[in-house]
Amino acid sequence: MIMDNIIFLVIDAFCYDNLERMIGNKHTTPFLRRLRDENVSFDHMYSQAPYTEAALVSILSGENILENGGYIYGNQTVQSTIFERYKERGYKTISQYSPYIYSKAYLRGVDEYYYTRLINIKVLFDYRLDHYYIKYIKGGLSKNEMQVCIFLLREGFETWIGQAIALINKEDTCRLIQDWVDLDDVRNVFIRLQTERAMFDKDPRSYLEMIFANFSDNRLLKLNKRYNKRKKLYTREALIEKYQARMYDAQKKYDKIIRKTPIDIGYLYRTWAKGKGGARDFIGLVHNYIRYYKNDHLSGYLTRIDENAKTEVCMRKQFKYVLDRIDEANREGRPAIAYLHVQDFHLPTVFHSVEEGDFRYVSDEIEDVLDFFDGIDDSYKGNILADLGAYHCDRKIEGFFKESQKRYGEDFKLVVTADHGYPSYFDPPRPVIYNQTYVEAFHVPYIMYNDRKKYRSAGIYSSMDFFALLDDRGRGVEERKYILSEYGGPGCPDISDKPVWYTYINKKYRVSAECLLEDEVTYEKLKAIFEIVKDRDEKNNLINDRMNDKEILDIVADINTRHLMLRERFLGKRFLEYINSKVSC
Repeated sequence: MIMDNIIFLVIDAFCYDNLERMIGNKHTTPFLRRLRDENVSFDHMYSQAPYTEAALVSILSGENILENGGYIYGNQTVQSTIFERYKERGYKTISQYSPYIYSKAYLRGVDEYYYTRLINIKVLFDYRLDHYYIKYIKGGLSKNEMQVCIFLLREGFETWIGQAIALINKEDTCRLIQDWVDLDDVRNVFIRLQTERAMFDKDPRSYLEMIFANFSDNRLLKLNKRYNKRKKLYTREALIEKYQARMYDAQKKYDKIIRKTPIDIGYLYRTWAKGKGGARDFIGLVHNYIRYYKNDHLSGYLTRIDENAKTEVCMRKQFKYVLDRIDEANREGRPAIAYLHVQDFHLPTVFHSVEEGDFRYVSDEIEDVLDFFDGIDDSYKGNILADLGAYHCDRKIEGFFKESQKRYGEDFKLVVTADHGYPSYFDPPRPVIYNQTYVEAFHVPYIMYNDRKKYRSAGIYSSMDFFALLDDRGRGVEERKYILSEYGGPGCPDISDKPVWYTYINKKYRVSAECLLEDEVTYEKLKAIFEIVKDRDEKNNLINDRMNDKEILDIVADINTRHLMLRERFLGKRFLEYINSKVSC
């Protein structure tokens, strides 16, 4: 082969700290640590966003999150994507697709894709349209805002109908989820869907207004509930019978250890006394301490293995499918680049390969994880299911790597990274479990296997650098002085009337700010200052102590420079006008 195959593996929400976690005297990710230490890796790689749908913009295009209007339309408005650039080089491009909240524009430049879950249009309502629904009932929508909603709903119809047709026809794109649903249910929903789509096409605005009139209980949501009716996993009861007693014993052992962790009284007091919002955050912190001590995930794990919990295709299924697709490309005389985005860590309610229907295989997986758990001791702190999920992922990736070596020898690259991090350990408990500003929400691993290179960088890099690093330039990519993320908030980044969230991280500080485009970023717009070297857990907000600190004022100036660039392009009506000019509605 002239060019290597490339496998680009993104573990959803897998923060860098997973490489340092331990149970007893064993690391939870021994293979990934070895891969990091023996190949190419980056100790300070940061995502450009703390949520997937925005992070994918930078990962797949190399551009800033809001550079081309944000992530309402996914990667439809970016200049180009990794897939397009590799197609130009003769590669076959392969990707998974999770029709959840993610636009099909994330498949821009993809030759072949496969579904990893059923579409759930309810998320479109909860996560995108809700923003405009609130504006609609308060006073109506502008022409541009109505166009955005129509586009989003049209794309929702196209994605839903497209998947239903693929399921009914048993197309290869649906091979991994084919056995999850009853096709008679899908056919019945599809007939109704066609009627709804025809009504929408006839008068999109009237149809949308009908949706807004009955927003939380409309016909599409009821139809989607029927579409998402899943078959029960027949291995569930057998697994409960075999392992529930051991799970209960493991839970008791975990409880005994975790409840020895002392409450940080000083942290509680500082949270209460911090001024505006202090009482609210204090209540949140107390609540999350209770969640921390009452974590019953192990004892309830097996009972969650049903259609409500296992929503995404497991790593084992994806890995087998992708390697077969790469082999097909190679037989055609082409190298392949395959993008995988796996959820086994981010959805740890059920991370095993239970939908495979192979009882012996899943039983071996659970045995392995329980054996690893047996090493837990009094030094342990954290969310046990998250750590066991990380261990499970590590084992699956090791098997995937060995199979890739078996098939391709050294003629492949494997990149392992994450879209963003996630503070999933409740260690320490925080006022808000998932906050968009903590460092671990951005700090991700980036490990690249390539037999021709070996180095480990301590420099700061951004997920915007992924393509350049993948492009074999390695150390030729310039280190950054800092990472500055920009985010329009979860769901709908309509920054014409929502503040932009900024998080600045260098090797000393994490500084967070929120600012409307019409304003300038000043010290008063800062939300938090943490000296992350001295205060790794980010418990001591220095916002009241650094008003005249030159280092911080320079950081504020750097944030404001970017903010003014965004303001010039997108202030007021310009934001929606800009993105609508890029997309045909």
